[in-house]
Amino acid sequence: MTESSYLDPTAISAQCTLMREKIARDQEALDVAYLAVSNFVSKDELKSEAFSVLKSNMDQYLNFIGYLKAANQCDVRDLGILTTSVGNEVLDGKVILKNKKDAWDSKVKNEELAASYSEKAASGNAIEAIYYSAMATYHSMLANHDYSNYLYWKGKEELYDEIEESTKALFDEGFAIRSLCMVGGTYPGLGGKTFTKPGLDFDIDNPNFDEDTYYRLTTLYRESGDAYFDALSARNDDPTQWSKAEKDFYIAEYEKRGQPLTGDVINSLRDAGYDEDVRNIKVLIYTTEEPYRSAFLENVMFTKLGDMHYKGTAHYSPGENAIYLNVDEFHFLGTRASNYRTFFHEMSHAADHNYSNIKNNSNVPISQSYVDKNGKTFGDYIKADVENTIRAEVDEYIEKKNLNLTAEEKKKLEDDVTHLLMNTADYKNNPPKIDDALTKKCYKSVRLSIEMDLIVNGGIARDMYGGYTGNSFPLDSGHYVYYKENDLDFGYYWVEQTTDSNGNKVPVYDENGNIVYSNNQPVECFAECMAGMITNDSEDVKGYNYYSEDVQNTFNDIASEMAGTN
Repeated sequence: MTESSYLDPTAISAQCTLMREKIARDQEALDVAYLAVSNFVSKDELKSEAFSVLKSNMDQYLNFIGYLKAANQCDVRDLGILTTSVGNEVLDGKVILKNKKDAWDSKVKNEELAASYSEKAASGNAIEAIYYSAMATYHSMLANHDYSNYLYWKGKEELYDEIEESTKALFDEGFAIRSLCMVGGTYPGLGGKTFTKPGLDFDIDNPNFDEDTYYRLTTLYRESGDAYFDALSARNDDPTQWSKAEKDFYIAEYEKRGQPLTGDVINSLRDAGYDEDVRNIKVLIYTTEEPYRSAFLENVMFTKLGDMHYKGTAHYSPGENAIYLNVDEFHFLGTRASNYRTFFHEMSHAADHNYSNIKNNSNVPISQSYVDKNGKTFGDYIKADVENTIRAEVDEYIEKKNLNLTAEEKKKLEDDVTHLLMNTADYKNNPPKIDDALTKKCYKSVRLSIEMDLIVNGGIARDMYGGYTGNSFPLDSGHYVYYKENDLDFGYYWVEQTTDSNGNKVPVYDENGNIVYSNNQPVECFAECMAGMITNDSEDVKGYNYYSEDVQNTFNDIASEMAGTN
């Protein structure tokens, strides 16, 4: 393989089909010619010495026609072999060799860094040794990932070489037979044919032109391929519903143009035989708009697939940089984009963490650490969105009930109801106790009104509204307040926790009596919005649209930074 090497199976298959059709027409024309010549030379009415010589010469034409038909039959056979030999993925020498070299260079660099940190760990004090050992382990892990990536691209190079070697003798038999029909009796075979960039060096006057293009794209085909790719990109339907041929074409064309989805996760699914799921996952992310597509693809390549048949709650493990899920759930409701919502949710967690880890050398995901020009975080805007909704509902309750309250009384009712809702750690098991009659009535009305609106319009935004209210809006999906699986007690998810004198996990409150949130809310909101942008799942999209412009804009700013476009 060289940088100019290029193999496009979809294009080759299409060209082979066209050539088989052309040969079929040629065979029909040769049959007509053979019959006409045969009838002419067999006429008994024409008798003369000159005609006898002519008939003798015409017999040679009958032989030539037979040779041409035999050569065509050989070519049809070899076209079939070529179609099945080239595989089903685009192999671009420029991309493959560059990625292979980059992976190797990165491996060498990370190995050097790992060795350097190991030396520092051995010579430093105890505290420094812990840090340097961790950094050595981190760069060693990156080096291992780089080597896996190197082997992946090296495999592509070897695959190309194998295909080229196995197909280089194709069409030589047809050429040899056809040479018998040429002046001089020699027709040089093309042995050692190579696949090259399409449409760059064709010579229309070359007598070998037709044969030489059996397995090469023409400029016209490339232009039509570009138009077809653009047409597929413009479609607004669910790409998992496309035909296999449409998906394969789009994936192959995209991977020639942009960053491919690589790494342990997608490779493990492919190696386990989940080809259709790999196809659906790729076509979903490749058809995603920017900056979400690049924010995802640029930051998931080092993530591992911890367990693809995990029976517990699907999750991402930052310590392992691995996702755990059950691939069999991909097919729970047939093939559709939303079936991959959990996959993209957990992988978006990985992208969130990996960006900060690699770009900022931080273990704090960017969804938590991002601060905008106003000094606000993503979590600040989500929390404000929930609080503003509660306050607006209190105002609506006051207006609807025609309550004659002073400005001070109105503000106190707003503050009290908002405090009650947003300082509940676990509504189901420990709802707030309210003594004041008006506050109690307003609280119940506001809580029920928001719950109903979330059911109808909120989509997955109800998860964040639950996250800041101890799930005060009991709904059918989202994260639990408290997690406990088998013998593992993970405790509270939305709020910080401590242990009381009896050893029980309890929420943490600050000196003002306000609950201390865990800051998991922006992490989950980011993953839910990303999954919505990729799968177009109705729940995630409704959730995104339910949030304030501040929440939406901050999410988009984070995605843009991860994509390198901010």
